[in-house]
Amino acid sequence: MCSILRILLVVLLLQSPNCSTALSLAPGSFRNRLTICKYDSCLLFLQTAPLIGGPSWLPLHVKVVLETDTKSRHKWDFVPLNATSSSTLQRLVILQGVPAEIRYSMTQYEKKDTQDPSHQLLEAHELIERAQSFCDTYPERDLHIVQNNCWTFALRLAQHLNKSLR
Repeated sequence: MCSILRILLVVLLLQSPNCSTALSLAPGSFRNRLTICKYDSCLLFLQTAPLIGGPSWLPLHVKVVLETDTKSRHKWDFVPLNATSSSTLQRLVILQGVPAEIRYSMTQYEKKDTQDPSHQLLEAHELIERAQSFCDTYPERDLHIVQNNCWTFALRLAQHLNKSLR
C-alpha cells in the first residue's frame, strides 16, 4: 500500500518532459528508492527510511536525495527537533504540531566512469543552490503528522527542483 501511494504522489506532482518518473523499486539496495528525475549531471530521488527511533522494517520517513556526477550525495529531510521525546510523540499522536528542522547532509561515494563536463557541473550546482534556497525560505517550521510532514516537505522540494529546470 505504501509503495502504491508513493508512486501515485510522485506521478501526480512531478509531470515534466525533462523527467521520467522511472521507479527504481527493484529488490536489493534500491528497494526504498523512488527515482524522480535523471538530469545530465545528477539523479534526483526520494529515499525512504525508518522513523527516528522506529523499527527498521517500517520505512515511513522520506528524504530527498540528489546524487551528482561529482561523486557526492546531497540529502534533505524534515524531522521533529526532539523526535524520540515522549512529549513530542504524544503531541503528534493527538495531531498537534511540534517544532521541526530541515536537515542537510552531503557525503562522498565511489562511482565509476564519471564524466565532468562544465555544463553538467553547473546544472548540479544550480540544483543544490535551489534546494538550499527552498529550505531557507520553507515557511512551515512545525511538523504536523497530517498537514506538514516529511512527505509533504520532500514532495514540495522535489517539485520545486523539477520546475526549476523546465
